[in-house]
Amino acid sequence: MKGGDYATGSITCVARASLIAGETFTIGGAYTFEFRPAGGAATPPNIAIDLTGSATAIAVASATATAINNAAIGTSAKANGDGTISLESQADGAASNITITETVAAPAFLVSGMSGGATTTQWGFVFNPARQQCAAIRVVLYDVDFLGNPITTEGFRISGMALVVGVEGPGYKRPATKNSATV
Repeated sequence: MKGGDYATGSITCVARASLIAGETFTIGGAYTFEFRPAGGAATPPNIAIDLTGSATAIAVASATATAINNAAIGTSAKANGDGTISLESQADGAASNITITETVAAPAFLVSGMSGGATTTQWGFVFNPARQQCAAIRVVLYDVDFLGNPITTEGFRISGMALVVGVEGPGYKRPATKNSATV
């Protein structure tokens, strides 16, 4: 079984001198990271980004990526060496498409929310037609995922040497032949 696409996002950092203590960015409305240019604790429950010794935008990006990765929030961060950070969700699916907001006054500090996450599932079965092997397959398609997000069944297909026992779901079209089904 193969999973879907992972959401991605980005952050463009600025030099420490452009940041004010207490400025923040929030990933997914749940995890708020707080810049601390002179070190020190963040306002609870925020996650501190200690910028002591991080003068350039490149160094700020490195410290920020480290803080995101250490927080283990389900998003991985990679400092790209140019003051930007690439973000990728550690889970696939549309639920990983989340917003990123910020309170940074410096106009060059930019965030781009997580997008592009989609759930696709592929199964691969190997049968030997010479031995007349086949499979009986029953598929149930739902119109929402477990979080209530809409799911598209467009492009759903079963083909090959399979006896389709049943396919149910919104938008389903009866198969043209006994060995294929397309939605």
